[in-house]
Amino acid sequence: MKNLKEINLEDGKIVLKPEIVEPRVIDFDPEKYNQLELEKCAELVRGLLESNWKGIQKSIQDNPEARTSVSINLSLNHAASDSRYAKAKITFAVKTSDEAEICVQNPDQLEMF
Repeated sequence: MKNLKEINLEDGKIVLKPEIVEPRVIDFDPEKYNQLELEKCAELVRGLLESNWKGIQKSIQDNPEARTSVSINLSLNHAASDSRYAKAKITFAVKTSDEAEICVQNPDQLEMF
């Protein structure tokens, strides 16, 4: 592979001289790469929890009879050959439910007994 090297001369002229650069082989350790990705994802999720923890606690305190649900979604993308992407999402909400039931009889229906 050739690169151009710029050389400044005393008289102010610039000379471009080709310089041959040898490519070097980079050792690739997949286990080390996987461990680094795991650590970065853990930091990402931890950051989301830390930044939303007060809101989660407030949700619990404001609704003691309800249940607070926290969901964390982690999406991983290994499509690029030179890098990996991760996206984390956190959602939390108070789960409340209410239920009522009735049975309406047909007023025109004769009673059997």
